[in-house]
Amino acid sequence: MNRDLYTSDLDLPWLAPNSDRTGALQGSYMPELAGAPLPSISEGSSFNPLQGSSGSEGELPITFADVSKEKVILLLSSNPDMARSVLEDVRRNGTIPSGWCVLSTMAPTKKDGYIQVSAMGANKFATLEELCLWCRGQTRGPKDDCSHLCGRPSCVLPGHIVSELADVNQIRKGCIVWVYCPHAECREARKVILVCPHQPHCIKYCEDYASYADFLARGICSNVGPEVRQRDSVA
Repeated sequence: MNRDLYTSDLDLPWLAPNSDRTGALQGSYMPELAGAPLPSISEGSSFNPLQGSSGSEGELPITFADVSKEKVILLLSSNPDMARSVLEDVRRNGTIPSGWCVLSTMAPTKKDGYIQVSAMGANKFATLEELCLWCRGQTRGPKDDCSHLCGRPSCVLPGHIVSELADVNQIRKGCIVWVYCPHAECREARKVILVCPHQPHCIKYCEDYASYADFLARGICSNVGPEVRQRDSVA
């Protein structure tokens, strides 16, 4: 397994997992089952593990296939190493480098949709972006989106994906992120002014730097006040 895929960006301080984002199933997938084994059922059974019966009238019973899917979700969302192994399998289906991103060549299930992941006998049990969150030991909050800091929905780098409120995710659209610094010494060094107001910052590729870590270490002008950043962020 290529652990650089998971550790290079994750070592950055602003990408350290938040304590309230970690742990099994603090997201949207059946939190009542966290830490509890699912009942043993036979194929075709309509047993609902949340209710202990077939459910009340008007409810769709959980089938054998559904429960198998939930078992895989429970397993991967609480085991980052296993989630990384599944992501490696996804990468073997084809990826292309693009700037600081690595993009999956898999097609979304529907136009303008997200790539769905199948593994361990479960079909389309999660989106690629949610799998990337599990690789970081995080799960999506109940009111959150899986937000691509790089703005690339097919990116398979877990360090480029965070869980955040849907409204915050939407505000990122159209963010300028950075502009080249006009200072004479910065022009020569190809440094930029980081104008992104979001936390963590959006990621926009700059061809002058080999990696995002290199960009953060060497590419940002430190002699610019917040008023300039605010002005340039809406330029």
